[in-house]
Amino acid sequence: MGDVLSAVERLERAGFSREQASAIASAAVDLLHAELATKADLALLGEQLRREMAELRAEMHEQLGRMRSEIEGLRTEMRTEIEGLRTEMRTEIEALRGEMHRELGGMRGEIGGLRTGMRSEIEGLRTEMRTEIERLRAEMQTGIEGVRTELHRELGKMRSEISGLAIRIAGLLLAQTAATLAGVGLLLRFMAAP
Repeated sequence: MGDVLSAVERLERAGFSREQASAIASAAVDLLHAELATKADLALLGEQLRREMAELRAEMHEQLGRMRSEIEGLRTEMRTEIEGLRTEMRTEIEALRGEMHRELGGMRGEIGGLRTGMRSEIEGLRTEMRTEIERLRAEMQTGIEGVRTELHRELGKMRSEISGLAIRIAGLLLAQTAATLAGVGLLLRFMAAP
C-alpha cells in the first residue's frame, strides 16, 4: 500500500491530478497481481501434474501386466506343446519296443538286423525330437524377444510423453515467470521515472 501511495505522490509531482495518479497506480498494481502466479495456481498445476503422472504410471503397470500375462500364456502353451510331444514320442517309442519284442520273439535269426534298424529309427526319432524341441525353443525365444521389444518401445513412448509433459510445464512456468518479470520491470521503470 505504501508503494502505491508513493507512486501516486510521484505522479502528482510529475503533473498528474490526484485522480489520474491514483488510477494509474491502481492499474499498475492490478496488472502485477493479474500476472503473478499465486500459491494456489502453483498448487493446482502441481496437482494436475501428479494426477497425469499417476495416470501414466497406472497405464504403464496395466500394459506391463498384460505383457506378463502374454509371456506366461506363451510359456504355458510351449510347455503343453513340449509335454504333448514327449507323450507322443514316449507312446511311439513304447509302440516300437512292443513291435520289436514281437518281431524278435518270432525271428531270432534276424535279431541283429532288427536291432540295427531299430537303433537307427530311435536315433532318427531322437534327432527329430531334438530338432522339434530346438525349433520350439527358438520360436519361444523369438516370441519373448518380440514381447521385450514391444515392451521397450512402449516404455520409450511413455518416457517421451512424460518428458514432453515436463518440458511443456517448465515452458509454461518460464513463460509465466517471464511475463511477471516484464510486468514488474515496467512498473519499476514507471515508478522510477521522475
